[in-house]
Amino acid sequence: MTELAVYIKHFASLNRAPGATWTEAAKRKAPHKPLLLLAALDLVPRGVITSPFIAVTGDLVELNELFNLYWRRIIPLGQTSSIAFPFSRLDREPFWKLVPQPGTTITPAIINNTSSVTYLRKYALGAKLDEGLFHFMQSGEGRTFLLS
Repeated sequence: MTELAVYIKHFASLNRAPGATWTEAAKRKAPHKPLLLLAALDLVPRGVITSPFIAVTGDLVELNELFNLYWRRIIPLGQTSSIAFPFSRLDREPFWKLVPQPGTTITPAIINNTSSVTYLRKYALGAKLDEGLFHFMQSGEGRTFLLS
């Protein structure tokens, strides 16, 4: 299996909570992680995300705006979310690792309790993507396959 095929498989099998809350557009599963990844995939070629490290300061502003735009397009009115939710929980996927603030350890309890950007910034500097994944995100062909 090629490296790109491995990332495609990871994207297709994201750990997502099922629930009646989620529409068919979200395949009846929590859409947070796919929407965040879609936003990141869109911001890499625009030059907003320029490295495999996504900081919870500057990088998060445009990423948050795009995440919210996508959220509003598929989720019924009245349901809200914070980018902090999928940003922290993607740490459970093999290609995304939270980078803790100096002197801090990011525990499963911290991840489970992250529901605001303020809380996320208290514990994390950002997230580090696999170098290989970032390379594919930079490539038009790689992005096309990751989006499929």
